[in-house]
Amino acid sequence: MAVAEYLVVEAGSEVQASPALAISPYATRYALLTVLLMADASINATVDAQIERNTTAWASLVLVAQVLVRMCMIATTVSMISTSRSWRDDFLIDFCGVFAVSLVGIIVCLFLRVYCVVLAAFPSRFPTVLDYWNSTEYCVLLIAHTLLSMLLYYSSIMAGFRCGKLRYFYSQTPQTSGAGGHPSIYEALHLSTLRR
Repeated sequence: MAVAEYLVVEAGSEVQASPALAISPYATRYALLTVLLMADASINATVDAQIERNTTAWASLVLVAQVLVRMCMIATTVSMISTSRSWRDDFLIDFCGVFAVSLVGIIVCLFLRVYCVVLAAFPSRFPTVLDYWNSTEYCVLLIAHTLLSMLLYYSSIMAGFRCGKLRYFYSQTPQTSGAGGHPSIYEALHLSTLRR
C-alpha cells in the first residue's frame, strides 16, 4: 500500500489506520519546491547562455531574483521537514547535506551574480559576452555555480523524497526522560539508534 493512502496513527493504546493527514501540507510544499527548482534552473539556463551583453540593471535584477529563489528554496525545504508532526533534532542531521549545499550554493551564486554586475558595469573592457570568458574568475565562478546548482537540485529532490517516506511522518519513539524531564546522554544515544 502506498504511503499516500494510509498512515498509522496511534490512538490511545490501539493502533489504527487513518487517511493521511500530513500528506497535503507535504505535497504542497514539495510542489512549491519543484516549481522553485525549475525557476532557478530556468534563470541559470537563460541568463548564462545569453549572447548579448547584459546591462547593469538587468544583471542586478537577475542577482536579486536568483538569490530570492534560493532563499525561498531553503525556507521551503525547512517547512517541508517541519510537516512531519514529530519534529526531532536529528532531522537537521539527516538533512544537513541539503542545507550545506544550499548555503555554499547561495554564496557562490552571490559571487557570480555580483561579478556579472561588475562585468556589465564596464562595457568598454567587456563589450560582448564572449569577452567575459577572458576573465579567469568568471570561468571559475560559472563552473562552480553550475556544478553546485546541479548538486543542489539533486540533493533537494532526494531530500523531498526522503521527507515523503513514512519514517519521517509518524515515527513513534518511546519517550524516556532523565533528570529534569530530559533524556540522559545514554538514553539519547539509544533513541538515536532506534530511529535508524
